[in-house]
Amino acid sequence: MSLGSINPNNTYYITILKDGANKINLIQYDTTATIDSEYYSIDSSAFIYSDGANYIEINGNSNDNFIISNEANTNQLMIEYVAK
Repeated sequence: MSLGSINPNNTYYITILKDGANKINLIQYDTTATIDSEYYSIDSSAFIYSDGANYIEINGNSNDNFIISNEANTNQLMIEYVAK
């Protein structure tokens, strides 16, 4: 995943929520007064335990507008379900 159109002096979050509650911050990216790029690539993973009935949500948040890159090679998500 890649964040795009990011600006200096801002904080960007990608969070996983489980049943509406903040579960894990995948990233917290703080930009400084000068940035090298308008894009920031995210390479992260997380394990969320679920009984299969939980509502899982991926949320992006910031005090600034941003986009998620639309390039197919950067927008990859894998969900693996392991049963007991």
